[in-house]
Amino acid sequence: MPKPYFPEFSNGWPALVEALKSKKVAVIGHIRPDGDCMGSQVGLTRILNQLSIETTAVNRDPYPREITEFVGDTPVALGEAALNRSFDVAITVDCSAMDRIGEELATKVNTVYACIDHHITNPLFAEVNWVPKDAAATAEVIAGIAFDNGISIDPITAQALYVGIATDTGQFRYAATTQRVFDICGQLMEHGANPNTAAQSLYERQKKGRVELLKAYLNTLQFYMDDQLCIGQLTPAMFEAAGSERTDAEGFVDYARNVETVKIACILEEQPDGSTKGSLRAKESRYRVDQLAGYFGGGGHTCAAGFGHPDSPESFLPIFIEKTREHLQLVEQS
Repeated sequence: MPKPYFPEFSNGWPALVEALKSKKVAVIGHIRPDGDCMGSQVGLTRILNQLSIETTAVNRDPYPREITEFVGDTPVALGEAALNRSFDVAITVDCSAMDRIGEELATKVNTVYACIDHHITNPLFAEVNWVPKDAAATAEVIAGIAFDNGISIDPITAQALYVGIATDTGQFRYAATTQRVFDICGQLMEHGANPNTAAQSLYERQKKGRVELLKAYLNTLQFYMDDQLCIGQLTPAMFEAAGSERTDAEGFVDYARNVETVKIACILEEQPDGSTKGSLRAKESRYRVDQLAGYFGGGGHTCAAGFGHPDSPESFLPIFIEKTREHLQLVEQS
């Protein structure tokens, strides 16, 4: 027998399946879903339906265009349909906290039965919490548990889970990419996942509006603290001028992160109500951007995190710079 991928959670799979029998299950992902969110929702939804458990992937927001094709014939309820969906049991995937499902859905969920995630800041808010914080992606956890339990998955499930892993590992470049990641992806390929198809859809079919938005974003990049901090900004006017959508900015923060001298990169995105959404990235886990985000009520991973702030980006910028300065000083002193 091969060594199990997630033995501490896989042993609980039969009990979870038993608890869900004869229930209508909603697999809920986080707002503004990315590849790992979609892949985890689609993967778990299809696996449970395969076991004769009526399950739907539910998300307050639609999936970005580049990952929509990986949904296949999976039962999904997105946007308005999600808010009108009735269900008996909620399972969250790739949600670092309960509020990540959005307040509209949160009013429909009294309790979360199971939480499957990999964020280091997850407070374990469900009755059952499967949160291996060394995992590179939530899709890795779901795939590993499925393989540990001998579940045979179909090609659509395999492809969705592969996309989730590929996107959250930065195409297998990030520090969380382990031998386990490659072993699981190898098994997903045996079940029908195609890396070339994933890469073409994710990275080689960029809309003109996204390129125009990227041009405008790159012009906003500013460097601070001897070029250790790089901050870019996005505004509603920039999206409108480029003819682009909010989801088109996915991955933009990496352009700042990839500058040689940069230790922490940030996008400050002005929201329609004038508030700020921050996205943080770091090259090394010791810079703990999850803790930096935590100063502002956010969280995430050691190298990738996010937060929201009621002030406008213009008002918030000096506050953020000073807090980042203090944070980096503490890191360097430790």
